[in-house]
Amino acid sequence: MQQTAVDNLRFEFARLKKLAVLLVAILSATGISEAQSFHKTKMFDPKGKLVSVDLSFDLKSQQLTAKPRRVAGAEVVPFNAIDKLSYERAAHHRVRQGAELMAWSGGGYPAAPALVFLGASLIAGPAVMLTREKTHWFYVDYKQDGVARHLIFKLDKSEYEQILETAKEQTGKNVEILGRKSRTTSSFKNSEPGQ
Repeated sequence: MQQTAVDNLRFEFARLKKLAVLLVAILSATGISEAQSFHKTKMFDPKGKLVSVDLSFDLKSQQLTAKPRRVAGAEVVPFNAIDKLSYERAAHHRVRQGAELMAWSGGGYPAAPALVFLGASLIAGPAVMLTREKTHWFYVDYKQDGVARHLIFKLDKSEYEQILETAKEQTGKNVEILGRKSRTTSSFKNSEPGQ
């Protein structure tokens, strides 16, 4: 008799677990969930240093939030205060990384291995200098107490397209693509290579 009650509880628990998974899947698919967050984003702090932040678009509270991971406080921007959203992709040669690689001499190793490492670094350094690093920048221009303010985010290459689409969907504002000809997010997806 007691075994039957335990079996019934297990069955009910398994059923509730499946229902919870189904509910989460439906909320995720329909976009009804409270906030969409991105965790690989960086932002300039007041000292001008790039810091990791959690960037969230909360449809329920109608706010964009950038919360630094290691520092207290957060930048909160109401959607209706946003004047303009912009995106820019920049590419530059990795000169500093190549120079650092060339300057490395294999210190601390015996003479023969150090010569091998030195020779390899003299070959690899210029090769690294010839490669290009691509960075993705997202700009939010808004007004707070009548004063124009700006937030600048460095986006990760694995998240930038989703961030741009989420920004457009949740704020209702087009994201201007800077650089070549000015474009909006609707023309961006079809014309820009995914990098």
